[in-house]
Amino acid sequence: MNADEDSYKPSKLLIVGIVLSFIAVIGMYGAMYVPAYLGKSPDPMSGYASIFWHALFFVLLLKALNKKKYIGVILGVIIGILAFYYSVYLSGYQSASKRNSQVSLTSGWSQPQLTETYMRSISKNMCMLKTIESLKECDSDNCIKTLAAVTGDCVSFAQGSMNVFCSSYDLNYTNEYCDTGILSEKACKLIQVTKTVFCK
Repeated sequence: MNADEDSYKPSKLLIVGIVLSFIAVIGMYGAMYVPAYLGKSPDPMSGYASIFWHALFFVLLLKALNKKKYIGVILGVIIGILAFYYSVYLSGYQSASKRNSQVSLTSGWSQPQLTETYMRSISKNMCMLKTIESLKECDSDNCIKTLAAVTGDCVSFAQGSMNVFCSSYDLNYTNEYCDTGILSEKACKLIQVTKTVFCK
């Protein structure tokens, strides 16, 4: 290293450029990762932005350190591409997790869910949807009797206004699943009894 390199000091304008490009990098991460965390694919243009702002930041930073600028370009391109593709991966992962969660919620009742704690964590509508899914699979008298007890407990414990639940009961359950023949006549009796008990 020669004397010129030892005495080199970055200009104030260069330092300002580094700070501004760093702020842009942070903003770019927000633009990519906030939608990704919500399960939405990032805008493809953000991939180009990721490469550009990373490259600019590292070029300016290495210039301030009196290092070779082309290394900054290489670093910026590599990190920019990795950052973008990880956001794509994250969006896919989050989207899949949400779908799996929804499938779990709208599937029929399972043994671990037959607790007051779980029932208090879901809505009255979800109680009915889970019962309806279970009714599609079992139609015996014992099964319906068990589901009647489970449904009664769940609707009692679950979140949401009873008035709202009852005001749309026929539309959401009777018309949707009984009048259309999706549920058997025997299963629909449970739907009607539930209405009679809670929506007097």
